[in-house]
Amino acid sequence: MKTYIAGTTQEIQNPDISKGYTYPGRIKVGTRDVVMEGSVKTYPPNGLRHREDVYEDCLFYVEGTPPETAQQEKTVDEKISDAVTAAVTIAQGGM
Repeated sequence: MKTYIAGTTQEIQNPDISKGYTYPGRIKVGTRDVVMEGSVKTYPPNGLRHREDVYEDCLFYVEGTPPETAQQEKTVDEKISDAVTAAVTIAQGGM
């Protein structure tokens, strides 16, 4: 599977995973002519045609940290602290 720099069509051979990350995607690689079903009989000899995009599965490479790991998950202590603060605020009649 080919790997491209995200946002471009520039192929990269060996992305440095220690400096970035990859994610799956699709890239347009061309078009093809498609004959519409039943049109050859009505419009001989070639029938009616239309163009269809052709896509290829690929990976996109981005330098930096993935968005989901950039924001660290709160620790259990931070979650408990937030819950206690919210409960005290509600008990005191505030929101």
